[in-house]
Amino acid sequence: MAQQQPIQNKQRDKLDRELREIQMKCLGYQNTYFEPTEKTRLKYDAIVYKHDGLDTKRANNRSYFIRNGWQVTCISRDPETTVPRAIQEHFELCSPGRPFVSENLYHFPFTIYY
Repeated sequence: MAQQQPIQNKQRDKLDRELREIQMKCLGYQNTYFEPTEKTRLKYDAIVYKHDGLDTKRANNRSYFIRNGWQVTCISRDPETTVPRAIQEHFELCSPGRPFVSENLYHFPFTIYY
């Protein structure tokens, strides 16, 4: 009997597919990376994401709803890229952070609960 993939991995796989679809639709290619190491050579424009803990709703001294939080950053050479807007429109529970520039690349951070 095959082992079932943990729920978190299934959710991450689904999130990964959706981020790749958004990038493909907006840019015609996909450079999406899950928790890249310092040695990973990123190709830009890119989407980088990592697990960012859990969002827990509590009532009556118990947890009744738990979902994963993800830190997602769209990194682009173009300050007017359409990818951040597409991400925000696609995900219902998406909170944008403050965009910033680093090493001449535009970073658009988001927290997504998924």
